[in-house]
Amino acid sequence: MANVKETNQWVDGIYQLEKTDDVIGGEDGIDNRQAIQLASRTTFLKNHVEDLETGKKAAGKAIKLNTARTINIDGDAEGHAEFDGSENVTMTLTQKESGIKAGSYRQVTVDAKGRVTDGNNPTTLAGYEITDAASISYVEKFEAWVQDSLSNKAGGKGIILNWDEREGQPTWLHGGNSPGNCALYNPSNFAVRHAGTAGNATNADTAQVTFKINNGADHMAFNWHDPGGQTTYVWGSDNSNSARLSATKNLRVGHADTAGNAALWCGYGYRYEENPGQIPYYVLGVTATSKGQISIYNVSNLLAGKEDRFPAGTRMPFAQAAAPTGWTQVNDDSTNNRMLRVVNGGGGGTGGDHDPVINNVVPAHTHSFTTGVESADHTHYIQDPGHVHSVPVRARGSTGAGFSDSGDRITYTGYSNAAVTGIWNSGISANHTHSGSTDNGSSQTNWQARYIDMIICAKN
Repeated sequence: MANVKETNQWVDGIYQLEKTDDVIGGEDGIDNRQAIQLASRTTFLKNHVEDLETGKKAAGKAIKLNTARTINIDGDAEGHAEFDGSENVTMTLTQKESGIKAGSYRQVTVDAKGRVTDGNNPTTLAGYEITDAASISYVEKFEAWVQDSLSNKAGGKGIILNWDEREGQPTWLHGGNSPGNCALYNPSNFAVRHAGTAGNATNADTAQVTFKINNGADHMAFNWHDPGGQTTYVWGSDNSNSARLSATKNLRVGHADTAGNAALWCGYGYRYEENPGQIPYYVLGVTATSKGQISIYNVSNLLAGKEDRFPAGTRMPFAQAAAPTGWTQVNDDSTNNRMLRVVNGGGGGTGGDHDPVINNVVPAHTHSFTTGVESADHTHYIQDPGHVHSVPVRARGSTGAGFSDSGDRITYTGYSNAAVTGIWNSGISANHTHSGSTDNGSSQTNWQARYIDMIICAKN
């Protein structure tokens, strides 16, 4: 009697015996089909339970860990908690001390993690690394100079010197012909030889003018003179009753057909500044249909619609550390540590197995070889065929008086003996192998190719 054959599998259904089924036993008999299916299910469940009990297979769900685990946190903060899976745990973290004593500091040192690692309280400018302030020795020298230079003050009393940016002319002024000798002056007694601006002066005294124009009654003779350049001064008028002399450097041209070397244009200063790191808001230019007429354009409008020159997703190599504005560096295996290969077909593919830069040295090495195993590719033959040596013998008989020749002779034949000589009449096999080694006889050779690091970026 034999047992049914069990298999480690889960049978989806159990066969139902039909009334028309024949009663057949045996390993494949229909009467044993249900028993085999149930036995296979039992084997499957038994193995599954054993795997769970032995830990060979992890349980899908568990209420509690068999052994509680300790969770530890170490580093800038420390903490630990016991966890067995039965409930949530709360862990208290304690930050490590930075090593600096608690207190208030005017100057601190902060590490990359934002922690204060050092602090001090400087009492000098040098302690704060301030180098553009006047030193105490300089201030003391200035104080000594003031006390020495202003010893004879008006009325013998001290004078407070303040900076007062007044628009009008003051009543009194301090000044002198040397920095160590100052006096008090009435500015109404001053004689100005060359003034940049006359303001509301009523006369120019000895100024070299054709006429004095102060009442609108006299006239000044105007002559045409082309000096070949811009004059230093010009006479002009704001109305028909007054005229004044103006320095041309202070004049502003509102609308000019030709500006030449003008310093301003519509209130904007002209200058040349090569600053490729910044994009201007406006640029001057002309269109194809407006030659000779300059217009000002908004750069943002000029760039609009031009992004299709590099559609999104376009990939290009750049010989720089980071992607330029509007591009994103592609960081995957297809763009890392690869040499460039130019093809005349479709591009963008990758290939190869070895590192083109790191695997760059062929070390000193040797080669060894063995020419296969024994074989019967060829044979050597030494032939010593059997041969015959004939020795003729003639018989003699006696007649009483002596021997007589019968006239007949007998020939004896001899044969070579191969067993004795070791020479056979068949060839022997010359099966053999060869082995050896070679040495390059030199030091390692560097095959690293010259290269440039480039990054692959995609257009945003």
